[in-house]
Amino acid sequence: ATGTGKTVTILIIAMLALQAGFRVILVDGKPSPAVAAELEQLAAREGIAFNTTTRAAIDAWRGSPDDLLDRLLATQDFTEPYWQAATATVLRLALHAPDRPTPNSWDQLLPLLDKTALLKAWRGHPAEIDLLTNLTAADIASIAFRYHGIAHTLGGALDGTWTWDDADLAYVAVGEPGRSAQARAVAGWLIEDLMSWAAGRRRDHRPTLILFDEFSRVAAYAPAAVDCVERSREHGVGIALIVQDWTGLGPDDLTRRRLAGAVRTIITHRLADPEAIANLAGTHTTTEDTIQLGNDGPTGRGSRRATEQYKVHPQLIRELRVGEIVVIADGHACLAAVPPPSRQAVTPGRHTNGAETPS
Repeated sequence: ATGTGKTVTILIIAMLALQAGFRVILVDGKPSPAVAAELEQLAAREGIAFNTTTRAAIDAWRGSPDDLLDRLLATQDFTEPYWQAATATVLRLALHAPDRPTPNSWDQLLPLLDKTALLKAWRGHPAEIDLLTNLTAADIASIAFRYHGIAHTLGGALDGTWTWDDADLAYVAVGEPGRSAQARAVAGWLIEDLMSWAAGRRRDHRPTLILFDEFSRVAAYAPAAVDCVERSREHGVGIALIVQDWTGLGPDDLTRRRLAGAVRTIITHRLADPEAIANLAGTHTTTEDTIQLGNDGPTGRGSRRATEQYKVHPQLIRELRVGEIVVIADGHACLAAVPPPSRQAVTPGRHTNGAETPS
């Protein structure tokens, strides 16, 4: 929920990760100049390199031809298998064109999305010529129109000079406010770029933390973001998904539970509907006593039975104050207070089977 202290918690997590030697990348589904400014101040205090797309575009054209193919396809929402297959074929032929470097800008790629240009590039390669012969010039032109539109929508947003390796701390805005078409294209492209970078393009093996703020928007623009969470663990990359409420984790309960099951730690601020989060913390067994009352009061009889109770009661989450959080991990839960970043530390509560009062 808004107004609960979420932004301060993000800054604390980023600061602690940086101090532990991590590279930190914040991908923001709802671009915020204020958050970018806070991160820049954090970088200045820590004396580290900071890059942000609010000032300089990222270079998202690095990688192999197949890496670029995945990114280009991720900008599209295909409804027909034919067009998906045809688009992949045309792009593959353009990106793998022999005797020329891999395109690293729209100016280099778009002229190749033309039947005559591709036939010329693949002259002497019978298999590829056969593929092109089976595609009409009109079909290839339709595919080219898609990417001319994407190039116009993105402008120079992905044609910069810095990339993930160049920053200790980076802020990446997914599109500009009010431009949903741009946000969809940028999100699809950047998710694929991040994963190909994490999987093999990194110049070092430095641990990396990627924070997805307003994850619901990023996932709506780029469904592959859901797979990114699971794939990242294979490459030594930590992922933090930041949402306003439980529904922000995905379009359906199956996706939400899948993502919740893929993470080890859950941090929650105040929520209006906290039952789903409380369920993730689990229950513990306790005893419940009853006494029998007669007309004259207790009869001396009663019973005792085992019962399951929330480790973190939903009402506790519903009543959290600004800056208070509940942390759930490994079957345990605790209540904590998050100080402003200038205090340089998180104040933890005691780890117990139930949530305790903040320290």
